[in-house]
Amino acid sequence: MNTENKSEHDLRTERMVSELVDGFHRLVQSAVGASIPKDTPECNDGHVLAIKVLKHVVTARYLMTTKILVAENYPFLDNSSVAVVARTALEGCLALHYAFCHPDLATRSFRYKMWRYSGLLERSKIVTSQDATKEKMAGALAQLDQLKAELMEFDAFKRLPPKKRSDVLGGNWRPQMAWIDLAVSAGISRLLFQQFYGYLCGHCHSSFISVLQTRDSMQSVALQQKTRLDAGSSACDRDGSRDRLLLRDRCSRRG
Repeated sequence: MNTENKSEHDLRTERMVSELVDGFHRLVQSAVGASIPKDTPECNDGHVLAIKVLKHVVTARYLMTTKILVAENYPFLDNSSVAVVARTALEGCLALHYAFCHPDLATRSFRYKMWRYSGLLERSKIVTSQDATKEKMAGALAQLDQLKAELMEFDAFKRLPPKKRSDVLGGNWRPQMAWIDLAVSAGISRLLFQQFYGYLCGHCHSSFISVLQTRDSMQSVALQQKTRLDAGSSACDRDGSRDRLLLRDRCSRRG
């Protein structure tokens, strides 16, 4: 990994992402070739979800450390795509923890079946003209009826308020938990998640905040490039450039 001209924050972030990649790679590899217990067929789905998250964090690491060339003189780092992929990876981690990691078997089974039911219901609504996809959708519909009946037999389902029961049957696999609740239950700081997840969501959409974040990112890269250029100048030039940057920064804060 090239560490030239990178800030300590950037290097620390890249190390954290690399550790995440290594951790998920070990998790995925630990189940390769292992037989699935008869009483836990959902383990296969959990393994595939872990693979999905692994692919996302590998992609995020690649985008963080690779300059993309649109033209010969326009290299850039795609920070927005990093944020989009990072949000998807984060939600995958939380779904994995929620649907597959609860210590109580009945709770874990209920959560898994809500999660599976939601996905199959979503697939059943896809409009397609391909025969292969139609066959998969037919299979999904057959499983939906069975899963719906099983969900309605859980004590946890019967204890839900009528509105929440309707939400579950409508495809909500976490009827009493927002993403932030899932994060806290997984041991993540509520405040940290609020700040970080909100930032990632801004990059995922096309509202004005996404323009602000993209502009901030572009200005950050421009400043880094300016600093690297100054580093190659004389000491006098460096001092003058730094003073101009400080003066401009102070004026912008006052404005």
